[in-house]
Amino acid sequence: MLQFLDVKLVVSPILCWECGRQSLKPVLPADSCHSKTVKSGIIRSLSANALKRSCSHHVTSAVHGQMDQLAHARYRDSQITSGLLSSLFRCCVATEKRRDEPRPIRVVVPFFHLVSNNAMKLNVRLLFSNDFRLDRLTPFSSQPFSCKNHRTTFIPCQKNVVYAIPMACGFRYVGQTSRCVND
Repeated sequence: MLQFLDVKLVVSPILCWECGRQSLKPVLPADSCHSKTVKSGIIRSLSANALKRSCSHHVTSAVHGQMDQLAHARYRDSQITSGLLSSLFRCCVATEKRRDEPRPIRVVVPFFHLVSNNAMKLNVRLLFSNDFRLDRLTPFSSQPFSCKNHRTTFIPCQKNVVYAIPMACGFRYVGQTSRCVND
């Protein structure tokens, strides 16, 4: 047996491989402050890696190993089951559908508002080229800051305001916005 990162090579009568059985890095705990989307993405990612990156002889043990890691990180059985089912659907069922469907043609066109929106209704995958450069985009713009007239102005209008929102767990979310705080 030989393990490199998250792939374990097993030599039996034939050479087999298994994904993610003995990872040194722990999984994100279920009681962390991350969103449900992040946690469900972790569950789907672990189960999809076990399904895709293991040979057919070791898929079962790889999936059991990943599910044990998730259970050790205190994820609920319902979360683990739904993540595994969505990964199974994406790996098995969705790939069969994709093979049968004809792939749409990709076309790169310049963006013109009405023409481009109507062309997207056809069965053509459009990629839009854009003539904007970094000096035309917002923090690098040399245009002066203009704020609309507000009905009630709570504080003077400012550009690139840094704000902090307190959270229930004691942490603070710190962000920056280019919008006026009175909007």
